[in-house]
Amino acid sequence: MFTRLRELIHHPVTPCYLVRLLRYRMLHPQLARLFRNALWHSRRKEARRAAALPVSERLERSQFFYTPKNRKDFLLSTLTGTTPYESFLDDADPVLHNTFSFLGSLPVTLPFPLPWQQDIKTGAEWPLSYYTDVKILNGKPGADIKMPWEMSRFHFAAWLGRASWVSGSRDYEKKFFQLLNDWIDANPFPYGVNWKISMEASIRSFNWLLGLAFFSESPLFTPDLQRKATETLYLHGAFIEYNLEFSPRNHNHLVSNLAGLYVLGLFFRDTPRGQRWLTLSQRFLEKEIRDEVFEDGVDYEGSISYHRLVIELFLVPYLLAERNNARFPEAYRQRLERMFEFVAAYTRPDGSAPLIGDADDGRLFCFSPSQPVNDHRYLLSIAAVLFGRSDLKRVAGRFSEDALWLLGAEGFERFLKLPDSAAARESSAFPDGGFYIMQGEEAHLIIDAGGIGLDGLGGHGHNDTFSFELFFGGVTFITDSGTYCYTADRDERQSLRSTAAHNTIRIDERELAEFSSLWHITRDTTRPRVTEWAVSEWLDAFDAEHYGYERLPRSVRVRRHVEFQKRQSYWKITDEILGSGEHSIDFFLHFSPGIQVERVDERTYLLKGTGASLLVRTQGREGVIEPWSVSPGYGVLLSSSRLRISGRSILPARLETILIGLHTDTELSRTLEVIDT
Repeated sequence: MFTRLRELIHHPVTPCYLVRLLRYRMLHPQLARLFRNALWHSRRKEARRAAALPVSERLERSQFFYTPKNRKDFLLSTLTGTTPYESFLDDADPVLHNTFSFLGSLPVTLPFPLPWQQDIKTGAEWPLSYYTDVKILNGKPGADIKMPWEMSRFHFAAWLGRASWVSGSRDYEKKFFQLLNDWIDANPFPYGVNWKISMEASIRSFNWLLGLAFFSESPLFTPDLQRKATETLYLHGAFIEYNLEFSPRNHNHLVSNLAGLYVLGLFFRDTPRGQRWLTLSQRFLEKEIRDEVFEDGVDYEGSISYHRLVIELFLVPYLLAERNNARFPEAYRQRLERMFEFVAAYTRPDGSAPLIGDADDGRLFCFSPSQPVNDHRYLLSIAAVLFGRSDLKRVAGRFSEDALWLLGAEGFERFLKLPDSAAARESSAFPDGGFYIMQGEEAHLIIDAGGIGLDGLGGHGHNDTFSFELFFGGVTFITDSGTYCYTADRDERQSLRSTAAHNTIRIDERELAEFSSLWHITRDTTRPRVTEWAVSEWLDAFDAEHYGYERLPRSVRVRRHVEFQKRQSYWKITDEILGSGEHSIDFFLHFSPGIQVERVDERTYLLKGTGASLLVRTQGREGVIEPWSVSPGYGVLLSSSRLRISGRSILPARLETILIGLHTDTELSRTLEVIDT
């Protein structure tokens, strides 16, 4: 509560919005604590009435993405090679044996009934308490509430459905119904960790519907289980509506609530409450895409991973509305299209996405667990069809399986009809979101020059002003440090979002913005200002300054200039630290796991990757290579290294760093001669 009050003081809201915040974040939880089960009595009665209509009929009426009638389209896709046959079974077979791997955990075979309230990594369990009494932190060292949440999101429903359709085996549908029934019995509404927040109820609802769309006509879907599933889905919607996650600055949680309500509103559109869910969710989805997504298409949370999640959340209601002739306005469509343009720009030549900001691997839908977590191109194949964009098709590379499920065989045909684009990828700027991307034939550099995130609250943004990631010759050499965890290890959480975990400048060992919690900062004073962005066929130039250290007793201003000579694969980074007096200055470059670092001389380093190298030459002080850790995915922490140059200087001071992409040792010797000259 105190955190929210502090947020309101620093980020005031309109009186109307304040009333909404008080209603959903204070009044509703207090009423829920006071009245407990009595609060939900009328909703339970409504749920029982809604269960009279068969699930298969509800799916047909809501024009859901697919039903058992689409099975022949799916089998056709396997013949076209969208996904190898064996992978469908490889994805689903572990689930048959209750073997799961979530968020970096090793595969764990669990007893049945499943421990739905447990973190399967640490064994920590949450009590089956009323939802308002459940605590995020359960007290056991290393416990992570995201583990039971992730298992209860039911992404494996689609894995089982795919395998069932392609193999014809009843084992997969039997397992789906077994898990569905087990979850309902083990998580009585609204008790336990999996009813803690509406975001989890929203994502779970959608994935239940994905599973039911495969199996709704199965003889194993007994009348009793059909009744239980329908009633529980209805209660999911009632829970979401009552517990909408409004905040002083709204974010992906509220958008997930609205997406869930929209899908459930369609599913229960024959009921008064379902109609209300549809109207409410569409109204606020239209508002939130304006408020949370900049005009250039960048989500304002300061995170690439969350940009992907938010696209999925805005996309699914839009697609379902199109199928039901209940369209969103053109402004919504345009903002959504620009979100995809940003995905295309940040996607590197090898298909990977940067690690900028928090990355907890969150998804609304995930049709295959073997899909690389940092490959967002599946979205671009959907967008290519949706907006008729050959340029997005080129970056996507192929028609993804995700696109098949959401767009069907017709979408596949439209994808094939799009002309192939031969245009080279160009450097691009997203000034509202603060991202500047320099691209060459085999090079990609992305600079974060925006606010820290969430309109000054921090949120899922890191202390990464002017940090960058660099890809060359098929290798990401310079990387962000990633996220690793939220609550499981507070020290590691704060370390990886700190200034020192990014490829930027730190002054007097102080943070760019001081942390006030695991997700918030006290204040963002960086106010980055880009003074130059120039792009040409052979040269890109970026220049900007920030004011995050003006708050120091002796104020400091940091300026960074980046120059990219494309034909030579040459980058020059010039940092100017402006002010007066003596200060300590730290400069960091973090290297991807697997990069070998060789010291050529006291100021020159050779980074070796598979098939390419990167020469790093610094001007001024001698640096040190020290151990570091990088998290390429949530729950995963890999050994790596970083370059750190530290010292005290009387301001103004200047640091220069030269980066050159190489393919052979011969290039190295010639390059060193040129630099020395």
